[in-house]
Amino acid sequence: WEFDDYPESENVILYIEGEGAVNSLPKENKFLYTIVKHFKAKLFILEHRFYGQSQPTEDWSLENLGFLSHDQALADLALFIHKQKLKIYSAKQLQTKWVAIGGSYSGALSAWLRYKYPHLVVGSLSSSGVVNTVLDFYEFGEHIQKAIKRSEGCPEKVREYIDYAVSKMDLDDTAIFEWMG
Repeated sequence: WEFDDYPESENVILYIEGEGAVNSLPKENKFLYTIVKHFKAKLFILEHRFYGQSQPTEDWSLENLGFLSHDQALADLALFIHKQKLKIYSAKQLQTKWVAIGGSYSGALSAWLRYKYPHLVVGSLSSSGVVNTVLDFYEFGEHIQKAIKRSEGCPEKVREYIDYAVSKMDLDDTAIFEWMG
């Protein structure tokens, strides 16, 4: 999505949507709209590949899901910025300043985008961006375990669903997706 209330501005905000479709206008997001208005910035809102209308492949086969990664998402963002700079801003001879914004996973993407492509993005606003990957993060499982134990019967149901899902995965690669609908 593109919102251009300030067509001559050299300031550009790139809002990165996370694990969901783009479905709200910036005026409905008061924080984002306040930033855009304050900096008189052009605003782009981008969906992450494989979410919403952004489907880069014909299906979600395991082979195609190999393209669902943060590295691919960062390359998508960099390509988008590069093309916009060539298409719109070079014609107007503007030296644009791009700032990436995101929260949670997309916050991590905005920070990584600044780190990996500093020539494209002058800043990043990463709200709750988890940028330090922890291998075998067992503490998260402990937190979830404590939470589900608070509800009577919940741990047993969770175990039942996990066991069922694992049994379906043993059949073939697509059985779990068919089971989940």
